[in-house]
Amino acid sequence: MPIQRLERVFDISESLLLRSRAEAMVDDIKADYFSSLTEDVFRREHLGNTSLVMKIAAYRFANEATMSLLKARLEPIAEKLYAEADLLLHPIFYLRIGYPGNNYSDLYRDAFLDSQPHYDRAFGVDAYSFWVALEDIDDESGGLAEFSSSETDAHFALNDGRNRYNYDLYLDKASEIDEMLKSSCRAPHANIGDVLTFDSSVLHGATKPKSRKRISFDFRLAPRQAIEAASSEVRVMFDAYNRSIDLCNAYNLKFVGDDFGARRFSETIDQNSNFPRPNSKILEPYAQMQWQDEYAFLNHQSTRAEFF
Repeated sequence: MPIQRLERVFDISESLLLRSRAEAMVDDIKADYFSSLTEDVFRREHLGNTSLVMKIAAYRFANEATMSLLKARLEPIAEKLYAEADLLLHPIFYLRIGYPGNNYSDLYRDAFLDSQPHYDRAFGVDAYSFWVALEDIDDESGGLAEFSSSETDAHFALNDGRNRYNYDLYLDKASEIDEMLKSSCRAPHANIGDVLTFDSSVLHGATKPKSRKRISFDFRLAPRQAIEAASSEVRVMFDAYNRSIDLCNAYNLKFVGDDFGARRFSETIDQNSNFPRPNSKILEPYAQMQWQDEYAFLNHQSTRAEFF
């Protein structure tokens, strides 16, 4: 099934509130850690597609109240559209804010896409993805795109359940594969408050902003049956996240060194003296965070015990 557009899932007042919160998260991070940087430098060095700062912004944005609203609004639609029941929130989600001309590198500048072509199968769990437009989305803003042809189907076939390209590898190979992607690209337009949805069989990525800013938030719902078929580590992660979104966000923020953000969710985690403290990379230009590195706090008994 190709990407489906769900119109007016959120009314204008809800959409504007979500958009203002999303922008406020990035403004707060700049005030907390990068007040000495100009806006242009901050955007170029810290707001890339897989940047650590944008992941921190997503954790800060996607609190319990926000995710409960999104799930309540979209779960009934998913049940009808995908003929599925008993759906749980997937612990992977993203806030994206992109700016025209914000070139993070020469490779990025020359590439066709803002993000690599991939399938949403994090942790090996098939899920239903929901891409919430927090601005009007068209060719000028850039946004979600899918790729479908016999050539792309063969070239991007999953290898042992894994995507062929991560973000950096796509940029390295863009000159070799971009023409194939351009010829098979479909980038649906959407109005603010619309939602684009697709399942794990859809090869997709995102096009770049040309003349207007892009703001979107995407998350997933996964069938309980698919989760129960996963490894014990993955089941623990889903269980912890669906037990307490705010506590998971707090620990994820604490783990990457964002104490300011973590304390906005919970003051009590500062009392955990055994909490692992990896070196924070927040201040490093172009610092990245991959989805495979999330929820690492669950590997530590001192934090895991708070959930179970």
